[in-house]
Amino acid sequence: LATNGSDSGESGPFTLVDLELPFDTGREIHVRRGTGGGKRLIEAIGAGHPTTGHREFDEAFCIEGSDQVFTSALLELRGREKLLRSRARCIEVKVVGKKISVHRDGIAESTADLEELIDIAGLLAERCLSNLGTAKTGPR
Repeated sequence: LATNGSDSGESGPFTLVDLELPFDTGREIHVRRGTGGGKRLIEAIGAGHPTTGHREFDEAFCIEGSDQVFTSALLELRGREKLLRSRARCIEVKVVGKKISVHRDGIAESTADLEELIDIAGLLAERCLSNLGTAKTGPR
């Protein structure tokens, strides 16, 4: 867990939860909601980005990654709902190799805000483990 309360950095104040998996997923995915919405951002940077098939989610979030199967498994219904319900106006999720990061703009103002980020990171870790392997077996 990290927070940055100063506006001196490039991104301004933020709260970040990082989690490390027991194995490398061999994947990279970046999901974000911010000003402008996912659909407009995808239109601006071009087609070819993964989607979930969930209209409300796909319009609100931009997904970058090359593995549609992994994206669909990672962002199943519970994950999409948690991200859509997040109180954070700007929220980002990254899975890169062994690391899962959940970042929100602004300092978490309550334990509920922190719990929300931790819950999202935990759910994504659970999805990675159930879809890619375990610490003993590694990726399936």
